[in-house]
Amino acid sequence: MQRIKDLKDIILRNDTVLLKAVLVKSNIILTDGVNSPQIDYAEVIAVGGESHIKPGMIVLEFDPKTAKQYNLGKENYILISSYNIQFAVTKENFDNAKVLSKGVESN
Repeated sequence: MQRIKDLKDIILRNDTVLLKAVLVKSNIILTDGVNSPQIDYAEVIAVGGESHIKPGMIVLEFDPKTAKQYNLGKENYILISSYNIQFAVTKENFDNAKVLSKGVESN
């Protein structure tokens, strides 16, 4: 992925979505063998084909077992089938002021 100039212009399989993950702000270190950070939400960067999911939407819940994660610099990206997204909203319907901290919503 390091060779791609603009991720918004990638070509994906018809049912595939590329997400940019936003991590929960936390200083907790997991000691139970889990090495992936907790995702607060993800923004849709690119969509393959026609889909009910559109670029710019915010994904709040998806099936992590079917997701493939990529790291590009300091950013985390997720490639997933649009059918495995359970809950998404438009940017206008998302309150970014309510930030998750350590997995708990705060105002």
